[in-house]
Amino acid sequence: MNETAPQDCTAPLSALVAISMQMLASAQLEDWERVRAAEDERRELLDTLFRTPPRDDQAELWTATLRRVLDINAQVIAVIRERRRDTASVLGAVRRGQRSQAEYAKYTDGV
Repeated sequence: MNETAPQDCTAPLSALVAISMQMLASAQLEDWERVRAAEDERRELLDTLFRTPPRDDQAELWTATLRRVLDINAQVIAVIRERRRDTASVLGAVRRGQRSQAEYAKYTDGV
């Protein structure tokens, strides 16, 4: 049996929160490429963390960290939803403008 010994996860768990905070900051700045890159980095770190069992004395740290990451993630999702609504509103206004312009062109006959 190839069992991995429990590891100290303090630094990787801190990094997990830091990456999540960077995702939130990037989302607020509408830097979607950086959000995606941070998500990829975070996923890699999570995969690594879950491959190694935590030490028994770090169970509370794990729980608190994962709750914090989920909270930050909810904030990122809220920012994305807000930006999507804003974008939909702008696109709606553009479409209305295009329709108005097309109608105007019909009646002015290129004047």
